[in-house]
Amino acid sequence: MSLPGYTVRDRRQANAGRPKLFDPTGKVVDYGLYPSPRLSGYKHYRPRLFLSQDTRSNVNPYDRYEMVTYSRQLFAQMANLGRAVVEKNSWAFGDAWEPHYTGENAKWGEEATEFLKEQFYPECNVRGNPFDMTATMQTSGIALDRDGDDVCLLTEREDHFPQVMVLSATRIGAKESGGELLTGPYAGCKIYDGVIQDRRQRTVAVCVFDMHADTEMRIDIASADLLFEPEWGDQTRGIPLFARGLLDGWDMQDIDVFLKRGLKLAASVGLIQWNEEGEANSGPEAITTEVDDPTQSTNPVTVEQIEGGEGYYFRSNSGSKIETLKDARPTIEQEKYIARVERRCIYSLGWSYQLLYPELVGGAPARIVVDLANKNLKIRRRVGLRRWRRIISYAIAKAMEGGFLSKNYEGADWAAWHPSMPGNITADSGNDEAAALNNLKMGTTTLAIETGKKGHYWRSLRDQRQREIEDLAARAMAITKQYPAIPFDKAMELLEQRAPNPTAAVTGDGPGKPEETK
Repeated sequence: MSLPGYTVRDRRQANAGRPKLFDPTGKVVDYGLYPSPRLSGYKHYRPRLFLSQDTRSNVNPYDRYEMVTYSRQLFAQMANLGRAVVEKNSWAFGDAWEPHYTGENAKWGEEATEFLKEQFYPECNVRGNPFDMTATMQTSGIALDRDGDDVCLLTEREDHFPQVMVLSATRIGAKESGGELLTGPYAGCKIYDGVIQDRRQRTVAVCVFDMHADTEMRIDIASADLLFEPEWGDQTRGIPLFARGLLDGWDMQDIDVFLKRGLKLAASVGLIQWNEEGEANSGPEAITTEVDDPTQSTNPVTVEQIEGGEGYYFRSNSGSKIETLKDARPTIEQEKYIARVERRCIYSLGWSYQLLYPELVGGAPARIVVDLANKNLKIRRRVGLRRWRRIISYAIAKAMEGGFLSKNYEGADWAAWHPSMPGNITADSGNDEAAALNNLKMGTTTLAIETGKKGHYWRSLRDQRQREIEDLAARAMAITKQYPAIPFDKAMELLEQRAPNPTAAVTGDGPGKPEETK
């Protein structure tokens, strides 16, 4: 396949003025600026073919569907790969994403926050329990790794209560692909793999299949959120992260199955007996024998057969012996290569191999692993944050329109929301806490950053601390009023010690009669 606009004739003309060089064997040497399989000869390298200009042509709908199918099987059948995806998205979403109002209408913000937490979060998904807001976000994150993308439709209940419907990647598609739409609201746009784009390649609608009928629906992008992590500038649909390690994953599964089969076969062999016959002795003496007994003429000895391992008999040239089967599989070198393949698969998922096997790393390398994992989590949370804001904005607007929430149409103040993010992974919580405290003192970090690492929101933390301090002060004032010998600051300290060393205690015979402290 030739590059577009660059034919073989053009290449020959470009090389016409180049001087010829000959090697010692008399062959023409044709070197380029960079190494290339074309110049080196395919006999030394596996052939690499030219690709199309567009990613959509290199990853056609059938290729993507095949990758999704195989990725789902690896996710379900390979415990290590599936668990890596689940753990990654548990850290990315987890028990967080609580809504926090950042606008100026505090009274309305309290009402809206209560509506979101108590009403919308439990019933946000049309599928109902257990698909609350957290589960909806986490399953979408898993879909990004396993399927490449999914689509969230903004819909409503029969009573106009806001809800969402999340459809998997296999529900996105159209009967036609690659052509231009001639009629309808999207005339002049092109449809590709279930996504309708305008002339600027901007997505304007998504096609989904109706599971109850053999029809497709075209949902405008105003009511649909197609979510994926782009890696190509002209990407239209998401590509599963499993795609990079797909073949490695299948190889690893096959190796594991064959090794397990061999180990089971070896474990089934109890003893190996070498004798002249090459078979078990079938005579009566193999079962019973006679022992002299002064009281009885004969005393039969019964042999008990213990099940659990089969015996195998082989013919020997001379002599006989009994031994156990010695099986060395898997060897150390085999284990190393299996681990190498497994690492490639897990790294392709944006996760760290050492997080599945923490006993393999310690000290400074552990911090590097944790930092890399937190960076990947930050990317996933950034993608999830976009969907969260889309859902929350829709829920608030729909709730105000349907009467589930009082109206607040002062500018865009009703859309001022921010979630509490899940905590980050840490290798040494004690050192991290001390470093965070020093950074706060030096002004090199903020309360928002440090509270976000633990899955909290700084404004909620400040509000809660204010309520606790006000309650503490009220209790200290009550103690001072009842016991005048105890000053206010001492009462505060007795309720909550803020300094590492307490002040000298106030003693006396009773209320109002303090003694001098030494």
